[in-house]
Amino acid sequence: MRGRFVLAPLGLLALACLPRAQGRSEHVGLGPIDLTSQGPLQALRLGLRPTAPRTLPEGGWRLSVRETLANVFAVTGSSQVIDFEMLQTRVLLAYGLGEDMEVEIGYQDRSRFGGILDRFVIEFHELFGIDQNARDRFDERRNLFSLAAEGDNPAFDLGDESGALSRDLLLTLHHDLSNRWRLLPAFSYSVSSRLNLGGRNGLNGDIPLDLGLNAALARALGAGFHLYLNLAYTWYGEDRFGDIELRRTQYAGLLACEWRATRNVSLLGSYLVSEGTTEDRKIHSRATHEIGLGLKARLSARTTFELGLLDDIVEHNNSPDFGFHFGLEFAF
Repeated sequence: MRGRFVLAPLGLLALACLPRAQGRSEHVGLGPIDLTSQGPLQALRLGLRPTAPRTLPEGGWRLSVRETLANVFAVTGSSQVIDFEMLQTRVLLAYGLGEDMEVEIGYQDRSRFGGILDRFVIEFHELFGIDQNARDRFDERRNLFSLAAEGDNPAFDLGDESGALSRDLLLTLHHDLSNRWRLLPAFSYSVSSRLNLGGRNGLNGDIPLDLGLNAALARALGAGFHLYLNLAYTWYGEDRFGDIELRRTQYAGLLACEWRATRNVSLLGSYLVSEGTTEDRKIHSRATHEIGLGLKARLSARTTFELGLLDDIVEHNNSPDFGFHFGLEFAF
């Protein structure tokens, strides 16, 4: 997986050689849907957050609320039984610092439970002839998260208790360099952190802190289309899931496309790839692959709404099966 990300600098160089358009605003539309990884292990720690090269004006404020409901189903013989739903809630407050910089602080809560989406997913698969992957052989509304022993890694079971999976404090500094970085049409970077405030997530390690670096690029393609590329590198202070060893660092990449159907409405698609979470467990050492589809609408000059769907692709045993996403953002 690491070899794939060696190509990332070449991609940045290729984008740098593209001719620059007349203005930065032409390259950034409404931006990608703010949908983070919902993989069963990926979601427990800090990951790539889709962003666009844009910041608040100096002294400006932005309040956003986002909800993501994901159905996770991964039953692979005796290796693992992961079958639950997860609800992620994020409340974020950002402030414009000037010089194309903003700081954002937020609270994130994840909970798991038996859920309500099992029957919907089964019927959706039946309607389109999609393989159930043994889903229809099990009872609905199960809440299970267990991994069998593998190699030097012992077995681990979170039990079937519903409730808070994790509670996190989030802090991000975002810097837009589009007006200074002349080789690129629109470019920004952000430094982010996640402090684990507790919950029944099974994580432990040296310190309950994750640190991440994210680069975001955007380019207008014409005919109302915009292309976004995000690349992220994350360091984790917690490197154990129970007694299972997790990777200390992780790469991730996201490619998103936006089509401005109207001035205030966009249709979006995204493809998120995140490096595996473990070093020596067969399933979870592989990358997760997640597709997002959605709509973003500017309801007023200060209010933006987003609605999205997520699905797994390529790798079904370590990624979310299906999910819904909702977001509302207020600038003031």
